[in-house]
Amino acid sequence: SKAALSLAFSIPLTQSLDVNMNPYEEIEKALETISSATDRWDYEEKQGPLWQAAIKYPKEMMEYFYKYPDHQISISWCLANVKNIILKEFFIEQSKNKNEYIRWYSFIYLRKHKSKSIIPIFVKGLKDRSSLVKSEAVQAVKNIKDERVEKALKHLIGLKSFKKHSPGTYNEAIKILQKYENI
Repeated sequence: SKAALSLAFSIPLTQSLDVNMNPYEEIEKALETISSATDRWDYEEKQGPLWQAAIKYPKEMMEYFYKYPDHQISISWCLANVKNIILKEFFIEQSKNKNEYIRWYSFIYLRKHKSKSIIPIFVKGLKDRSSLVKSEAVQAVKNIKDERVEKALKHLIGLKSFKKHSPGTYNEAIKILQKYENI
């Protein structure tokens, strides 16, 4: 996911938002811009205004997440990389979303918060069916010492399919568990 984040921040902000528009007009315009993309590369290039709107208007972007289901992935991806505490509850809720990408973006955001209250969410992430979510959850628990995390990591590395399909994340989980044994 580090590669995904570095890709996200390398997206050129080719279009800037109009300062004379209200937040909702800016978000609407940004969503229209993304909707006109013809392929993945065009989409990534046109994402700049939505990134800017997410930074400037996270509360309004959360409203649009619910208003425009077709844009939930784009909106949650942009919001996941915004540092604003008002998004914490939103992403706790979205960590249960049916869409694996939205769950993944939730863990990208939530792993920045190391409060004990989030540990059960990270444990659920370690048990998620999506390898993207599991990978992000492993990153999230890297420096957390908790029996629930240890138990979930042991279960995770015991899965043959996990070792086979996610060898990098598997190795990271092993390293984390070794820290438990060395303390």
